[in-house]
Amino acid sequence: MRLGERIAVCRKKMGWSQEALAEKLSVSRQTVSRWETGEALPDVEKVVLLAGLFGVTTDALLLDEASAERKETSPINVFDSNSPEEKRLERVERRRQGLRIAAGAFILAIGIGLIIASLVWAGWWAGKTDWWYTNYGAFGTGLLYTGDVWVFINGILVFLAGIAIFVREYIRKD
Repeated sequence: MRLGERIAVCRKKMGWSQEALAEKLSVSRQTVSRWETGEALPDVEKVVLLAGLFGVTTDALLLDEASAERKETSPINVFDSNSPEEKRLERVERRRQGLRIAAGAFILAIGIGLIIASLVWAGWWAGKTDWWYTNYGAFGTGLLYTGDVWVFINGILVFLAGIAIFVREYIRKD
C-alpha cells in the first residue's frame, strides 16, 4: 500500500472528508486529493501532523506492511555513542592524543637535553680555564663566553613548549 492509500484509509477510519482533513492541516482539499491519488507527496511536517491526527506513528504512515513486518534492524544512529562510526572516531582521537603526548614528551626531552648540555659544556669550559669575568664567576663566564647561554635559553623555551603540550592535552575537553 502506498502512502496516499494509507492516508485515505486513515482519513476514512476517522470519518473525515478530504475537506475536513484539509482544514485541520491548513491545506486545500485538492492537495489532500493529490496525496491520496499519489500525484504528490506531503512535506515532512505534514506527515508528522497526519500521524498525530490519525493517532499512528510516522512509520505506520510511511512504511508498507512488508517493511513493518520485516525483522527490525537498527540503522547506525549518528547520535548513538555506541555506533561503530562513533567508536572508530573515538579510537582515532585517542591515537592522535597519544601521538601529541608522545611529541610533547620528545620535545620535553630535547629541552632537558639542551639545558643539560649547555650546563655541562659551560662547566667543562670553566674547569679548563683560570680566566673569567669577575661578576659572573668561572661557570657564568663559561655560559656567556662560549655562547652556551643561547643553547641554555633555547633549552628552557623548548622545555616550556613540551610542558605546554602536556598541559593542553590534560585540560582538553573534546
